[in-house]
Parts: sequence; C-alpha cells; structure tokens
Amino acid sequence: MPVIPAAASKSFRIDRGMRRKAGNSARTRERGGMASLYRPESRSDPYDASMENLRKAFESERYHPPRPFRSQEEQLMVRRLALWWWTCRDSSRPSARAWAKQLGITHVWLLKLVPKFETDPGEVRRLQAYGYPTPEQLDRAKEYTKKMRNRGELRSTRRRIPPAIEP
Repeated sequence: MPVIPAAASKSFRIDRGMRRKAGNSARTRERGGMASLYRPESRSDPYDASMENLRKAFESERYHPPRPFRSQEEQLMVRRLALWWWTCRDSSRPSARAWAKQLGITHVWLLKLVPKFETDPGEVRRLQAYGYPTPEQLDRAKEYTKKMRNRGELRSTRRRIPPAIEP
C-alpha cells in the first residue's frame, strides 16, 4: 500500500487504521434500538399518531371547517360549463387549459370533474336540468362570489404578486 502524506489523507477523507462502516451513527435495532427521548409505552407508529392528532383536532370545540374559495352559485356554474365543455363534440372545442382559463379555474380542477361526470350519471342529469349556461349567469355568480369575499365569508386568493422591477 502506498504511503499517503497526512495532509492528503485529510483532504481525501481517508481514515488510517480503523475503518468505519457506512451509515448514520445512531444505534441500530441489533444494538439496543433507536435512541428516543420518550418512554417505550408512549411511542407509537407515526401514521397512528398523526391520525390520532387529526381525530383530536376534529373533535375540538375550536375546530371549524375551512371556508370555500368561491360561492355555491359559482361552483354550480363552473360545473355546468365544465359539463358543457366535456360533452362538446365540435372540432373547434378549446383545450382544457384554455377553457379553464376562461372560467377562472385551474385546468386540474376541470380535469378532476370529468371522471365525476363519467361515474355519476345522476350528477350529469341534475346539471343538464338547469339548461344551457349563459355568460350572464356566470358573471352574476362571480359578482356574488366577489361580494362574499369582501364580507369575509370566503377564503382570500393567494396570488403572489412579483415585486416591481425599477427601470
């Protein structure tokens, strides 16, 4: 074996003599289990502990369900327009992204609605019973959503505004 100067051994992290095993330095199960600050009877599986904490949170008197992003009327209009888009067989049908942008929603939500339409014909019939959606109905629903948001009944939009670049 070639002789390596001390300065080189430090830069290349070569240990002389005793060789160390790879891995972290925490105790393994073979050598007495993982070190823990808690008593064995108070430890639990992380998933079980998480579910227990969620159960406690939902049962708490301080718990309240999250506020919706838009009014029920606008949600209904978006569903009706999504169904209209999904059932359209015209060659000029817009893409999911373009349609979602016109509705003011994400294309992911639009595409999540499609499997619901395919699996629940009752929902499709219920939405079709309202008739064809019109832009005026959507505008009224958006206006109502805006009023509800101003009153604090809905979640605020979390749109990040980039900082202004000075010329």
